[in-house]
Amino acid sequence: MNHYYLTKIFASFLGMLVIFIIIKTFYNLILAYKNNFQPKTDPDTQASMLTIEKLRVMIFIKFFASCMTIPFFSRYVLSLAHTAGAPAQLASVAYIMYTIIFTLMIIPSGYLVEVKNLRFTLLIMLVLEAVVFFALGVTSNFWLIFAIQTFFGIIIPISSSAEYAYIFLFSNEKNRNLALASYTNTIRGAMIAGVFSGGLLLPLVNEHGIFLLSFALILCCAIYAFFLIPNVDCASLKCDKVIRKISPRIDLKSIIKNLPSLIKDTDVILSSLLTSLPLGFITEGVVFFSIPILLTKHNVPQPLIGEIIVLFSLGFFVTNKFIAQKADRNKKEKKFMFLGLLGAAFSIMLISFFTANSIFKINISENIGMYSLMIGLFVLGMFRGFMLSPSIALASKSKSAKAIGQNVTVSVYRLFGSLGRTIGPIVISYLLITSNYSSKPFLFISIMFILIAVAFPIVARSAATKQSKKATDY
Repeated sequence: MNHYYLTKIFASFLGMLVIFIIIKTFYNLILAYKNNFQPKTDPDTQASMLTIEKLRVMIFIKFFASCMTIPFFSRYVLSLAHTAGAPAQLASVAYIMYTIIFTLMIIPSGYLVEVKNLRFTLLIMLVLEAVVFFALGVTSNFWLIFAIQTFFGIIIPISSSAEYAYIFLFSNEKNRNLALASYTNTIRGAMIAGVFSGGLLLPLVNEHGIFLLSFALILCCAIYAFFLIPNVDCASLKCDKVIRKISPRIDLKSIIKNLPSLIKDTDVILSSLLTSLPLGFITEGVVFFSIPILLTKHNVPQPLIGEIIVLFSLGFFVTNKFIAQKADRNKKEKKFMFLGLLGAAFSIMLISFFTANSIFKINISENIGMYSLMIGLFVLGMFRGFMLSPSIALASKSKSAKAIGQNVTVSVYRLFGSLGRTIGPIVISYLLITSNYSSKPFLFISIMFILIAVAFPIVARSAATKQSKKATDY
């Protein structure tokens, strides 16, 4: 395969895509402002959509700044560990510590945004994120960076919970999927733009320059949020002329009392255990961890590896918003989640054909194996779009959400996703090593996803039977 021309084509396409994403993000905000001044029948929707678009611009810039460090951060920390005379394993320990702290903070962060002023919480987290990047930009001390990385695990869950809280407040059950799809599209677009831009800027300004640029951008986000993001809390929505009651104030006692009821809530089980956990496993374990290792072991050039991984995000863009609109219109989140699980199983099976000679004992050329992997990644991203927004929306509209608050319930959903992202790399690392870095493990993973997909309607049907039995009893 001529990797040189493929790399050039990908790089040109990504460059144009990044420019389009940036222009589209700011165009959406201008369009929302324009629509806000036109007479409409629903002033609530006007104000809500304008606020969501304001929030999306801030989220885009913040994630763009953060993701500029992805192309080099792990290698940079590893080199600092070597310079400091610390074991190389400590570089991965820093990541593990971040993941553990992040996971432990997810549910507390959901409670925090239920009881505290949202804009104040968001502003504090943005300032702290800016301070983190400033500290990374002015120090090369490995132990200090180790501590900063751990501290980052406290900030990010709270910041993310505040963003979700704004999305929930300024959307309703009629457009919840679409609002969540817009939010996730913004993050994914910022990631593509940030990773691409970080790779381009690294030779020009080095690691410290990118850290300081990220600091400046996130500080601008804090100033932007102070002036343009409305001052609200989760008990009431106050935006211009819109003042309406959302939910009663959630207290800690009621949360602790009602947490055990989550295991009886079928919607939470379907969204968290059977969707969020597998989604985390796919995203971190299959795509961002195992595919780069597999491609490196099979001598695929480094620039091409990054561009192949982007196919996953492009596939997600294709379906995410479209499926969200369908789910809002038809109120059939579970149907799309089930189809997403089946599609993910099919996509991962396509990826397993990368080294198909060692699996199926058939003669498949290297080129066809590579194309199979690329198509598999793209389709996997498409079916991720079937699952993500509908599963979060289902959790936010569940019975548990009414008892302990939307943000706490969605934090439980995110906790399972974080567990999946932690388990994924560990499991697949072992499978890759034992299979001598072939794509054979992906065949077993696809079978696992088929089993999860089979379990999905069984759990849903069981819950429906129980509900109908209760109704009959009454």
